[in-house]
Formats: sequence, C-alpha cells, structure tokens
Amino acid sequence: MGSISAAFDIYPSDHSTIHRLRLDLDKGNIVEEEVGERPLIILILNVAGVGNPDFQTEFAKNCHKHNPHLVFVTKTRMRENEGRFARNSVNFPSAISLDPIAYFGGIWMLWNHQTLTVQLTHKTNHFVAADLSFPI
Repeated sequence: MGSISAAFDIYPSDHSTIHRLRLDLDKGNIVEEEVGERPLIILILNVAGVGNPDFQTEFAKNCHKHNPHLVFVTKTRMRENEGRFARNSVNFPSAISLDPIAYFGGIWMLWNHQTLTVQLTHKTNHFVAADLSFPI
C-alpha cells in the first residue's frame, strides 16, 4: 500500500512544537483502488496532553465517528511508560510512541493489527517511519 512517517521538532525560542506527517502510496495502489480496494482512514488528533481529562472521551468519540485504521495522537506530553495505560484504554492494541522532550511534543501512532499491518522501518527520538498494508 505505502509508507508513513511522523516527526516533531521543538523551537527553542518559544518551545512551540511542529509535527509533520507524510504518507507515500505505492503507484500500484491506484490500480487496486479502481477495482474496489478499501480506503485507508487516518485520524490525526492534537490533544495538548493525554493527561487532559477530556482526552479519552474525545478520542472515543472521534474513533467511533471515523472508524480509523491508523491514529496519530500529537502533543501527547507523556513518556512511553507513563502513557501505556492510556494507550491500552483506547482500544488500539498496537502502538509506536515518540516521547516528548520535557513537556513538549510527543507522538503516538496507534493501530489495530487485525485491520492494518504496520512494519516499523526507522525510529529515532523525534522520527518514526513504517510500511503499511492491509492484512490478507
């Protein structure tokens, strides 16, 4: 199907963050779509902290409304080990996490391995890349 990457940077002058997502589709995907291939649904949520009391309610509402295959949660403001319970409670059993720097940034990439196959290809402190495909 293709590949996806996500990254974030922090500007030192004001500690603001910028998050970047990139989706690259295989050229063969165009032909497959013409014969009825299902669309890939990606939900991107900027939550300003998963510790926010409204996070789980808003997350569940958006997931129910859009039924995504893949979810990116940006500005998590929570390290991987602190966020494990929150990630597990949102019904996406598979995850890749980029930790924030201090209180700034952070990205979760969430998916259900029964509806989407994600193969990690590269990961650093601020960048993650993966190949995507639908399970056969």
